[in-house]
Amino acid sequence: MSPAIGAFLEKVGHTGVDLFFVLSGYLIYGAILKHRGGYAPFMRRRIRRIYPTFAVMFAIYLALSAFLPGESKLPPGRGAAALYVLENALLLPGMLPITPIITVAWSLSYEVFYYAFIPLLVGLFALRRWNPGPRVLFFLAIAAAFAVYCFLGGQHVRLLLFVSGILVYEASQSQAILKISRGRGAQAVALVALAIFLPVSFEVLTLDASWLPSALGGRYRLQACWLFAALFTVVLVAFVAEGPVRSIFSVAPLRWLGNMSYSYYLMHGLTLKALGLLIARALPSWHPGPAVHWAFMPVALAATMVTSAVLFCEVEKRFSLAPKPTAVLPRVPPPIPAAAAEAA
Repeated sequence: MSPAIGAFLEKVGHTGVDLFFVLSGYLIYGAILKHRGGYAPFMRRRIRRIYPTFAVMFAIYLALSAFLPGESKLPPGRGAAALYVLENALLLPGMLPITPIITVAWSLSYEVFYYAFIPLLVGLFALRRWNPGPRVLFFLAIAAAFAVYCFLGGQHVRLLLFVSGILVYEASQSQAILKISRGRGAQAVALVALAIFLPVSFEVLTLDASWLPSALGGRYRLQACWLFAALFTVVLVAFVAEGPVRSIFSVAPLRWLGNMSYSYYLMHGLTLKALGLLIARALPSWHPGPAVHWAFMPVALAATMVTSAVLFCEVEKRFSLAPKPTAVLPRVPPPIPAAAAEAA
């Protein structure tokens, strides 16, 4: 059972990024439609949100590369190493075929691309002036065309998930869709989608079937299309309707993890790597079986939570998150002089 569970988690473990892309698509597109701020201030806010936490982790990785050259990804030669560091500092790995120093940082390249592109698209086509129906058709056409492009060999199919989030926003503004989404049938459909979106993803990637693409790249493209629809359903119902779907995502542990999810995303891999190196050096001849592996997992999870919480509290919360507005109490008028009060 354990090897089967491990294989399942290995194949579907990256779908959290897909959910994050859907949420980004929803939030950023909605903010752009509602606010007409300039392009430069918008990008400054986005960079401020993601870069301080990334910069701290990036500096830690560079320091570790110097202290542990055997674990370093830096290429030989000062010039090549300096160029590689610059590429990573500019968040190019992901959209460009560059291996990231921080393994998970490829997704930040997708995020920055979306941040940079979507306000230009909205402005170029004056989408704020369009009615919602034509905008939905516009983005559906973009999604369909891009999916075809990817199935013909194009790259970056996961950009489709941003469009899924855009469509969640458009649907959330429609009274007709809201009425449907708040019905019991929509809750049932969303619960089914929530229950099966990972198993279906796993089957798409691993099932031995002639009707599925033989190449793994084709299967990942098919998986992205499935997630486009499944996550659209789950996120829409969770956002717009009271019910079991929203309740599931509102439990305290998930909300706490969601608050520091960015710090956790950047920190957890380094923490697990450090644990692995410590165990390997302390017990070089130890080869634990699956039972020990699963028993140790809660310890590893706790360690990642602790280090991520430190990063969140000391860096992300302090430098990346906008401070909550301070409540301004109304000014208390000065007391009325006694003579004026008597005259009144």
